[in-house]
Amino acid sequence: MSGGRTNKIQFARFRAAAEHWIEVFGLFDWDLEFLHEKLENKYASVHYDYATRKASLVLSTSFGKWPITEERIQDSALHEVLHLLLADLSGFAEAAAAERRVTEAEHIIINRIKAALNRAHG
Repeated sequence: MSGGRTNKIQFARFRAAAEHWIEVFGLFDWDLEFLHEKLENKYASVHYDYATRKASLVLSTSFGKWPITEERIQDSALHEVLHLLLADLSGFAEAAAAERRVTEAEHIIINRIKAALNRAHG
């Protein structure tokens, strides 16, 4: 598929993949909502408040020029759930450090977890 708009079926696949990883990591203490809306320069995003345990996982309605592939949708779901997995750590760390450094460290950890899961599960 070429770039363009994501559809309801792709959103359902994103949600199913995210729900799978939420179950794998035991993130049952979050009040979650799934949204399908336009994001600027992102495939997906997660917005959360770790104090209230409320989170929104969002799949962008547009991937811009990038191809919309099943792999990209699955990877985006995992990536956003990993942000949620690290939400408490990030929240506590941001109180003590510059936010940019915390975000960089969070992405290093996320990429390592994704690589390990890909190796383990093909």
